[in-house]
Amino acid sequence: METYHSIGTSTDWIVMIVYFIGIMLFGSYFGKYNRTTTDFFFGGRRFAWWLIAMSIVATGVGSHSFIKYSAKGFEVAL
Repeated sequence: METYHSIGTSTDWIVMIVYFIGIMLFGSYFGKYNRTTTDFFFGGRRFAWWLIAMSIVATGVGSHSFIKYSAKGFEVAL
């Protein structure tokens, strides 16, 4: 019996390479504005408190909801 192990199609590789190049270009462009660790970790302290608070809430709710509602859907399906 012959087993076949695929490492992806050419479309898969093209998408991964284009994505990697895009991320590298994006990071290189915006990385030039970071001069210190304060710039990197605090964004140069140029954002309002409410914008940062909304970002923190959206990050927490987004990741929590993804797991929570997937589990609820699995429970209902059974």
